[in-house]
Amino acid sequence: MTALLAFWLCGFCLGTIYYSLPPPGTRPDIYGVALWVLSSSALVGSAIVLLVSLVPPVGIHPPNYW
Repeated sequence: MTALLAFWLCGFCLGTIYYSLPPPGTRPDIYGVALWVLSSSALVGSAIVLLVSLVPPVGIHPPNYW
């Protein structure tokens, strides 16, 4: 379930980044830049959560002294 939510958040952030970019030839306003930075940070965080939730943990076994 965590991977699904992280995947959804990745898609949402990508859409937000795409629509917050200003048209060519115009200067970005401070709110657009702030939204882009916030969305980029959330995208990185959700991508990390997605990768961590999909990669199986490595089993740590104690040494066998027998």
